[in-house]
Amino acid sequence: MQALGRFDLGGSQLQYQVMVANGRGRQPFAQDDNKDKALGVRLTADLPAAGLKAGYSFYTEKNGLARHTRQTSHAGDLRIEFKRWLWSSEVAHTLLGTDSATL
Repeated sequence: MQALGRFDLGGSQLQYQVMVANGRGRQPFAQDDNKDKALGVRLTADLPAAGLKAGYSFYTEKNGLARHTRQTSHAGDLRIEFKRWLWSSEVAHTLLGTDSATL
């Protein structure tokens, strides 16, 4: 199930997407055999007067393949346009149980 929408603020825009899904089961490519659900969120802001776009993503679920632990990911992105220049950047961080990694 997914809900999405946007808010128009003058020349700027904020968008959101929220998703709840079944998540993964304990065996790959098999029917989901547990009650764990997945949650995903995506937020974006578009500020064209400043040449700026920014976003944030979040996803969490219990991963049946890796010790049945909670897997949580955060990601952010930024895009700046100035005259003929474009700067784009992304960062992601994932936590699996007590282990984490940043990309």
